[in-house]
Amino acid sequence: IGAQCYALRSKKEIEWSRAMKKKIFAIVVLLLILFAVASSRIKITRVEYSHITHGSWFDTQALNQEIFQKKGDNLLVKVWFRQMTGDLPKLPFVQSYRIKFHGLHQAEIAIQEEDIVAYIEYMGSKFYIDDGAKVLESSSKVLDGVIRVDGVEFKEIHLGETLRAEDETELNEMLGYLRSLRSFHIQGDRFFYSKLGDNYLYINKMDINLGTRENMQDKLETLADMLPDILKQNLDGTLFLNRYTDKPSSGWYTFKRRS
Repeated sequence: IGAQCYALRSKKEIEWSRAMKKKIFAIVVLLLILFAVASSRIKITRVEYSHITHGSWFDTQALNQEIFQKKGDNLLVKVWFRQMTGDLPKLPFVQSYRIKFHGLHQAEIAIQEEDIVAYIEYMGSKFYIDDGAKVLESSSKVLDGVIRVDGVEFKEIHLGETLRAEDETELNEMLGYLRSLRSFHIQGDRFFYSKLGDNYLYINKMDINLGTRENMQDKLETLADMLPDILKQNLDGTLFLNRYTDKPSSGWYTFKRRS
């Protein structure tokens, strides 16, 4: 009987030993996986924009530099935790973004950009505004594809607040013109607003005299129809659309080459 009990105990000890070895092996493998994950450093290799109406401010290299500013910021675990807690750094001209992980070393970033419609220059800085004249960003750089507007006097400008103009009527009218430019898909470099005089739109090497506020919507709509052919000619000079009337006759617009 004693021999049978000893053999039974030995068998149980062997099974227990095997089970412990499996557990230890599983723990070691898990620790190695956790170490691999914890020590993995990611790199953003692809950018996806939800919508873009102007030139992108970032390429992948710039994004990696902006998001991973300090040593260790690109550790996968740290990036995941900061994203979960909303602690990732804010990016200029970006409303929100989300990092999508592809394996242990690569990631994709999905970006929702700020809806910038124009910028104004004030005291040496460029202030970027949205459709409602809210100041979204301030920078010394020019963002490609964003039109500059001049001609409206401002009381003061604060980041994150709506522009305060000396004449709110002028500001609202200027914003209306900007909306029309967007709706007609006219991409200009600069727009000069004038309440009483001639309004000017500048595109490439062409100055476009839009005249006074009268029939402005019709003039912009007409310009949108003409623009594709005009741009192909790469004209250098002034296009006069200031003589537009409700019933324009032939030859109502003229172009004068720059001397």
